Amino acid sequence: MSPGPPPTDVIPAAELPDDATARAELDRLRTSAAPNTPLRSELDWLSRLGDLYDTETAPAGRRETVRRALRANAWWFAERGVPERAVILRDPDGILLTHRDGYGFMVNPVATTGRWQGLNESLTAAQLAEPLLTMGVPRTFADRQARVWEYFDVPTEPTAIRPGVSAMAQGRVAQLMGSAYAQTGDTRFLVASREAVTALVVPVDNGGARSMVADPPGTEPSVWFPERAYPGDDPWAGAALNGFMVTILNLRGTAKALRAGPPSADATATADLAKTLSDQGAASLERFLPAHDTGVWSLYGLNTPGRALRSYQADLNYHCYHVRLLGSLADIFPDKGFADVATRWTGYVARQELECPARP
Repeated sequence: MSPGPPPTDVIPAAELPDDATARAELDRLRTSAAPNTPLRSELDWLSRLGDLYDTETAPAGRRETVRRALRANAWWFAERGVPERAVILRDPDGILLTHRDGYGFMVNPVATTGRWQGLNESLTAAQLAEPLLTMGVPRTFADRQARVWEYFDVPTEPTAIRPGVSAMAQGRVAQLMGSAYAQTGDTRFLVASREAVTALVVPVDNGGARSMVADPPGTEPSVWFPERAYPGDDPWAGAALNGFMVTILNLRGTAKALRAGPPSADATATADLAKTLSDQGAASLERFLPAHDTGVWSLYGLNTPGRALRSYQADLNYHCYHVRLLGSLADIFPDKGFADVATRWTGYVARQELECPARP
């Protein structure tokens, strides 16, 4: 069972160091940290991250994401050690950073756009979208222009640093940018929403966030939007069930938001694409839900990195999250049987004499 939501902390604007001060502070802390300790390991990783991407040759969005992370880490570690459990930081712009052992605090686009624990709930969509605009990394795929919001850790390679893509992040950013456009009419947000959605059209092996999966192997594949993309790996790698369902919902939310904004051909085309992708995802979800059902519980995913195939059973929180997401999807897609699955999976909880945690 999950220990509950992680503790949070808010970084006061007056205390957040600038870029140069942050790098100097992290270097000082690293030099003084004892070798072969968790603190030294995290500071070593952050130092290598800065050397790779806090440079003038790095794409501007990538550099901004890394610099934001380095400033937050310098603030935390100046007076604290490695946290004993996961912690979420909120920076002065409302960007959320999550701690993971071995990596320090990293910008988390999913948590940020999901407004985790209400940490940035006071900000309008446009206010939160503004700093995220600076962190998007443009990518060109054939004739398509996309923009991605990146992660840098590689769960299967603990010491690796490599920019990666999350379909869940892309969907959430697309909806936030669409909402910001609806609020303001600012076409920067419309373009960002379109480019976030475009990454969900591009295959994972080409740097996007769209996989084609099959079960059983050898059958006709269907689309899946993986929570974390692993180019060159099994298409099911990183294909978390909750992340896929959230992406389907966010794509439908993106379409709705864009249609609520100032009418334009670009907004209409992006809304149509988002709805089409959402419909494709719902069809795949209907097809593959049985593969995620053990008969007594739900699976987190079929191929979660670091776990044996089809072995990663969701904890109670995630299983109940699956149920809630299926309920939301059933409202949009009433003919897909999602409500029936939600009812069956709710029964699994009762059968084990458990209760779903109260929703935060």
